[in-house]
Amino acid sequence: MLPTTTTILTYLGLTILIALIEALIREKSNKGANIFLGMAALALIVVLYIDLGFPDVFIPFAVAAVSYSSLSTIFEGQRKARKWTKELRSKNYQECSIERNYRKFAYETILTIIVMSGAIILYWFGPEIGTLSFLALLLIIHSIVETIKALSVTMSSRFYITDEQELYMIATFDARKYPLSKIETISTFSGVDLLKLHPLFTLFTKGTDFITASGPVARLDFPGESLYINRFTLEKMRAYIPPFEQGNGISESEVLPFYHPRNLKRLIGKLYFAGAIKGISVYMAIFVGLFFLEIHSAIIVAVILLVWVFNLYFSDLILKVATDAEEMDDQKLLDQADVLFQRLNLPSIKLYVTDTKTYNGFASGMGIGRSMITLTSETLKLPYDVIIGILAHEAIHVKKRDVLWGQLLRIPYILLIIAIVYPVVEWTNWAKEYPIPITIGIFMIIWLFPIYQSFYSQWMEVRADRLASNIMPNQHIQMALSLETLGKAQDEAIEQSLDYLEEADEKRKKEAETTPYPSLERPGWLWRFLEFQFMPHPPLYWRIRVLQEEKTLSASLKEWRHDRVKESFRFK
Repeated sequence: MLPTTTTILTYLGLTILIALIEALIREKSNKGANIFLGMAALALIVVLYIDLGFPDVFIPFAVAAVSYSSLSTIFEGQRKARKWTKELRSKNYQECSIERNYRKFAYETILTIIVMSGAIILYWFGPEIGTLSFLALLLIIHSIVETIKALSVTMSSRFYITDEQELYMIATFDARKYPLSKIETISTFSGVDLLKLHPLFTLFTKGTDFITASGPVARLDFPGESLYINRFTLEKMRAYIPPFEQGNGISESEVLPFYHPRNLKRLIGKLYFAGAIKGISVYMAIFVGLFFLEIHSAIIVAVILLVWVFNLYFSDLILKVATDAEEMDDQKLLDQADVLFQRLNLPSIKLYVTDTKTYNGFASGMGIGRSMITLTSETLKLPYDVIIGILAHEAIHVKKRDVLWGQLLRIPYILLIIAIVYPVVEWTNWAKEYPIPITIGIFMIIWLFPIYQSFYSQWMEVRADRLASNIMPNQHIQMALSLETLGKAQDEAIEQSLDYLEEADEKRKKEAETTPYPSLERPGWLWRFLEFQFMPHPPLYWRIRVLQEEKTLSASLKEWRHDRVKESFRFK
């Protein structure tokens, strides 16, 4: 059973205090902060155990842990803001004038409340079902923290330009530094596109939102990241930005308000994606509605399953709306893709592109005849041979209906959990007689679920790599080169994004020199364990190495099964 609201608020307050003290200590010593955090976590567990007993200690501790994780992003942002401010004071700079009003923030908050309405209704008015109420509470806490961060950007952002043509953007809980000389392109828009910028409506997040008012917006594309600011601020920076001086490189687009009638279809699609695909608020709203209508529990479960099937069947259309994907118009690439698809005996698959600085591609849809492949705009900047390799990999996912099977394979494990937990809870008194082993057992069963998901997902990825290599002109060599080039591009983009957040210290500079592309190197034991056991893809270094060896599919899968164990538990 979920603790009372008063109890939760009490421990949330204690968590905030712990996070605040830890942030203050970290300013002086990382080691001291880690020691304090460990001691505080142990003390919190003891207090919860004394107050609530076992097993009721787990839910409030989990709430405290998630709350700490969300709050730590605020304090970390505040630390970086102070660091950039200190560095700025040592330079000659000018402050840029900015517009500031709360209309954009108000609209953003309204959209958040709409998306979260199912979770809010379930937590405050729904039945006392511990697991569902617990998930609802976690979603609410995370959304509150994100809203606070968005408010801080609106209220406290300041923009500065130094004599070295560096742009410092400093808010209370966030900060960035961008070298203006690295601007790739500039785009301007007639308004704020909340359906693209709102974090709940996005699948990829490689854009930084420093918009402080409603009205025209500008996007500055840097290597690895896009920056959104008000066009008013951009005009004030005119003399410092090379593309302005050249008089070219700036495109303009019209953006309609999210509530405009012509945006209605897109708005509904985004809201549905945020509530039913990226989150579970829609399922919670359906559950609460049917519960208050006193519908039989079997019918409630059946309705929720029907909604899940609906989401699966129309996943290609939903993701198309969610990513604002547009049909690809690169005829040369389309022609090469058609040749590739003919080798797989696939019907015409539509290719789409979504505008983001992330390097990625994915297949979506139920399977043959109801699928699409989407590449990011940044991925399309890679060499054609590399793009063909990525398309071949995704085409295999379509051919083998991996998206469909990836969803269906969840069902056996979920049924197994129900088959074990339901009889124990409903038909025996073991939960009261043996609370500790029963609780630990249930948590272990649930904890193994992501390992199970990772197993069948990685099996599909290894198969897609090997089968894709068989249909490419240079076969396994070209596929390995495609993954290697993609991995290097991703590593470079990540490193560049880190530079915008914080100046690299000596340790990071040394690591960048010795290991410029970390995803291509065999990491330490812990990272290998996490990647092999919990991630949907095997480690990239392993995928490339196996592809470089001319093996059959069965041999590749056999090596993966072997290395999934060996590499996870080998300390050298």
